[in-house]
This record gives sequence, C-alpha cells and structure tokens, in this order.
Amino acid sequence: MHAQTTLPARAALFRRQPLDQVEVLLLFHPRLQDGACKLDPGLCAAASRGWLTLDVYGRRGISEITGRPIMENLRLEAGGEDLEPLLPDGIVNDVADYVLGEV
Repeated sequence: MHAQTTLPARAALFRRQPLDQVEVLLLFHPRLQDGACKLDPGLCAAASRGWLTLDVYGRRGISEITGRPIMENLRLEAGGEDLEPLLPDGIVNDVADYVLGEV
C-alpha cells in the first residue's frame, strides 16, 4: 500500500489575495448605451440587471501632487480576468474611491 498525499494546486500556492472585493450592479438597456439620457425610475425598472463581483488588486498610496489617497497599480478582476479596460471610467473611479473609504 502506498501513502497518499495531496498537494495543493500550484496556482493556489501563488495566487495573491485581493485587497478588497466589490459588487457592482450593472444595468443594460438600449437607451443607456450613449450615457446621454437622464436616469429615471421607469428606465431603471425596465433595464436588465446583472451583478458583477470584482476582485480589487493594487495598493493604497498617496498622490505626490495633491497629497490625497490614491490606488496604485489598480487591477479589477472577475474570474481571474482583468476587466478594468472594459469598464467605464466612472465605475473604475467609484470602485477606487470605495476601496479607499472616500464614499
């Protein structure tokens, strides 16, 4: 009989922990595509909704120009895939502010 040992997967050994995890509610509606329309309750109610859980990576820092807190090397991932370039700047900025505790 051979001894049985289990080794953790290599990826699990080197996987870094996210700084934070944030859930974002996304609304999908044709009239929301251009971002020019004003949100009204009826439009939000008619929109399809989806929750996106983002793992936030990076580190907190201080801006040399303003002296305010900033996120350095910010990376937003879902399922191990970097989604920051695909998200609107407003969402990225809101997530950074939330992680920094400014909201």
